[in-house]
Amino acid sequence: MKEEKKVTILDRLLSECIFKDKKEALSWIMMRKVYVNGELVLTGGQKVYRNDSIKIKGYNQKYVNKGGLKVSA
Repeated sequence: MKEEKKVTILDRLLSECIFKDKKEALSWIMMRKVYVNGELVLTGGQKVYRNDSIKIKGYNQKYVNKGGLKVSA
């Protein structure tokens, strides 16, 4: 049985068009917002499988904090 090859989290984030460039992806990793299978990603070179679950906390939020919600209301 052939073992599945791992890739870096940075390559995976860019290949799946989650972030537009390397700088943006690394900034989200350094802000400790990227999780793979529920575990925090600490570096862009961390190896992951292609079918691992990626979660980015706060990426789809319209505003940075609750103040933005209050102003728009």
